[in-house]
Amino acid sequence: MKVAEERRYQDYRTDDALDVRSVKVALRRLRQLTRQGQQTELDLDETIDETCRNAGEIEMVFRAPRRNNVRLLLLMDVGGTMDPYYEPVSRLLTALHEDHGLREFQPYYFHNCIYDHVYSKARMMRADAVPTEMDPGSAARAVNLAAKLRCLVCQNQTIADSYADLAVDLRREIREQIKAGKSDSQILEFMTTRYGDFVLYRPPLKVTTVLLWFGPALLVIAGVFVLVRVMRARRRRADADRPLTDEERNRAAALLAGSAGDETQ
Repeated sequence: MKVAEERRYQDYRTDDALDVRSVKVALRRLRQLTRQGQQTELDLDETIDETCRNAGEIEMVFRAPRRNNVRLLLLMDVGGTMDPYYEPVSRLLTALHEDHGLREFQPYYFHNCIYDHVYSKARMMRADAVPTEMDPGSAARAVNLAAKLRCLVCQNQTIADSYADLAVDLRREIREQIKAGKSDSQILEFMTTRYGDFVLYRPPLKVTTVLLWFGPALLVIAGVFVLVRVMRARRRRADADRPLTDEERNRAAALLAGSAGDETQ
């Protein structure tokens, strides 16, 4: 019969430091991988299936890459009773800043309780204040403006749908412009002044944007033209390689015989 003294258990350690690398390993659980965005990743299985269906003619199939869809908001109490926890919280914040897998990450500071503002820096100055409640009308404006601006990295997406760091920065810039009291037209003018008309998802029709408006249609027309030329060339090769029928052979023989008789005469 076993007794307590014979059991071989081990005390938990109290001297092991939680470093940044350990926090990064723990943060891997904050992942929700979804396929969204531009289709740039080769789907090998579907490519093989489509190639088999096309009798061996290679058909490349692409899909959207898997990306982390988690947005993280970190609210940190500072000062007072939180002073002893400065080092572990700093390691957590360092690990989150170095982890580029999150779709969006934003840390804020507060003291004791969250009131009408949180702060982007621990000094808690008025310039760092961020209101905890955004006016619903302003929030709707921010979403509407983001849907009108093109992601300069993805190009075929608006900044409202893009995962790129530049899109995140532009969305933040829109919120700051709204907070500063700018109108929608002023915000759009600010964006076009900085990035040009290409930043607009539906740019105005003028000389400098003609290619943006009609470029896709021209590419489609050129593609159709090339496809028709290729199909006609294939049809001509197929007709040239087709064996002669008996009627065609007899006609050719008659023509050759007639030509030989004319030469003899």
